[in-house]
Parts: sequence; C-alpha cells; structure tokens
Amino acid sequence: MVNRGPLSVPRGWSPGSLTRSRLAWTVLVGLAAADILLTLVGLQSCLTEENPVAERALVTFGPAGLVGLKGVALGLLVAVVWRMPNRYGRAAMGGFCLTQVVAVGWNAMLVSSRASLCGG
Repeated sequence: MVNRGPLSVPRGWSPGSLTRSRLAWTVLVGLAAADILLTLVGLQSCLTEENPVAERALVTFGPAGLVGLKGVALGLLVAVVWRMPNRYGRAAMGGFCLTQVVAVGWNAMLVSSRASLCGG
C-alpha cells in the first residue's frame, strides 16, 4: 500500500479498479437501503422485526433507529476495508453484500407473500 494519508490507495490500482470499487459500494448501499425500505414496508403490513437489536432500535428511535443501525454497520465495514489488506477488505465487502442479498430476498418474499394475508 502506498501511504499518502487518508486517501491512500493500494499499490497497483488503476482507474478501472477504482470504478469497480465505486460500483461495489453503490451496490452495497443500495442493498442496505432496500433492506431498510422492505423492513419498514413489512412492519406497516403487520410483519414483525425478528432481529432483537434492530427491534430495539425501532422501538426506541423509530425508523431513524433502523437507518442509524445500518449506518453503523456500513461505517464499520468502511473502517475494515480502509484498514485491512485488500483481500480482507474484499472478503468483508463480499460477506456484507451476501448478508444484504439474503435479507433483501427474505424481506421481499415475506412482504409479497405474507403481507397480503394481513391486509397490506
């Protein structure tokens, strides 16, 4: 890694790889936003939050608590990616992305199938 302060980039990165990185972050943030949106839609359609940490954030702070919780998770991911070697950062991004894909898929399935049973 070439250390040029807080904006240092790994050795060997090209503008193309920076574009891929930007795309990866865009996908991650989009998935996180979709997770929040689908969770809120599900809650409005008589579904319940099963994650106890997210449920506590929702009870205490409302939708802003859920947004804040997701923001903390993304902030931790940024810290890991920024501080760790490339392969670990990519693994962390991949793991976060995978969990978000599963959460969005699960929420979408629940909202589309069960919400209609609740009058949503």
